[in-house]
Amino acid sequence: MLKILHIENTSGVPHVISVGMRELGYEAKVLETWISKFSFPHDYENYCSTSKFHYIHNLWKTLKTVNIASDFDIIHFHSGINRKRLDFLLIKIMQHKPVVVHYHGFETREGRGLAYQNLIDAKIVATPDLLKWIPDAYFIPNPIMQLPYSFDSEKTPIILHMPTNRKFKGTDLILKAINELKKENLAFEFRLIENVNYEEALRQISEAHIVIDQVVDERETNIPGLFGKTSLEAMAMEKCRYAI
Repeated sequence: MLKILHIENTSGVPHVISVGMRELGYEAKVLETWISKFSFPHDYENYCSTSKFHYIHNLWKTLKTVNIASDFDIIHFHSGINRKRLDFLLIKIMQHKPVVVHYHGFETREGRGLAYQNLIDAKIVATPDLLKWIPDAYFIPNPIMQLPYSFDSEKTPIILHMPTNRKFKGTDLILKAINELKKENLAFEFRLIENVNYEEALRQISEAHIVIDQVVDERETNIPGLFGKTSLEAMAMEKCRYAI
């Protein structure tokens, strides 16, 4: 049986992919070394310190990741590879593992995850605009789980915004627009949801009538207005959704 290890859990996409792989008969697991704001389901945790002074701690954590990877046939990294990603180098060069790298967003657009391109066996991008930076990658749209339809037209409209990163989701612009709407005395409830687990995030989407994924000014951020995983989940529940 082919064994695949996903490293990192960007927006929960690796978890969904691993579920699909297991349904096809493969053994697939997800390892997180970065803490997720939404606590997406995963199989292993090996969190590195964010302090730049914890070199020994992070070296030990890196070696632990490499040890976990030794039991798998294919290693699938998510969110790109930066130059300091020692576990990638050890897995690829020392263990000679086939490595797939999955690029998801801002780390690619800002150039922080584009290191060691010549060592990668296969490249995947989650949105088509990322082909601008990685033209030899495959575009595979983000998968989502089957979600139930949920809509209550009798309730006061609920507008939901659930940013994983306020800068890249344009939260300031959204809050400014919401404040303008409130001045018009319109009947609606606005929910800004952050730092909740994935189950709670889905519950919030199920209760909402309008879901705002992101609103960005491309002239200022150089980030195109593409829809993310939240938009896909909102569409699956037949919500009005905006990603501009």
